[in-house]
Amino acid sequence: LLRPVTLGAMQVLAHAAHGRRRHDEAAEYAAFVLSRPERLLVGDRTDIQLLLVESLLEMNQLALAQASAAPLYAQKLQLENALRLLGLQLRMEARAGAFASMAQRIGSKVDMAELMAPPESALSQALLALAAQRAGLGNWADWLLSRVSLLSDPPALARREPVLLGLGAAFAREAPVVRGEMADSGGPD
Repeated sequence: LLRPVTLGAMQVLAHAAHGRRRHDEAAEYAAFVLSRPERLLVGDRTDIQLLLVESLLEMNQLALAQASAAPLYAQKLQLENALRLLGLQLRMEARAGAFASMAQRIGSKVDMAELMAPPESALSQALLALAAQRAGLGNWADWLLSRVSLLSDPPALARREPVLLGLGAAFAREAPVVRGEMADSGGPD
């Protein structure tokens, strides 16, 4: 007996599994919910569809993640969901090596990335910097990398999304520590 309350509980379980980084379970619950008639769902399908895409991407099932994201591109999404989809799209395209596609309309993608929360914004802008670098847009790449270094720790981003190691040593290297910097500036010793 499937009722809206049952599918609502499955959605909660999918989010809980995703939060615990148990992406295989999250994907399984999300796929189950999405396989049911829309009239039984609590709310719309967008949130659970995005959760499925993200879980599949975390499991490195790129083809399935791309197929699961396809229906979302035809929808008019709320800003929060559009930003989330852009972040996922950039990650999928970077892993697939579709840097030319990522660099198309880079200005509008940067504008959208600026609306994201700082961790997601940093990751998205780093991925756009990689795409700009690969597409021969050196000025964009340099500008984006300088913004990323203000928002986040580049080595942490490279650990989160290994494709960023392709940005080179300047990106993944830790900032140098200058001895006596605090003493010279009059700060505590």
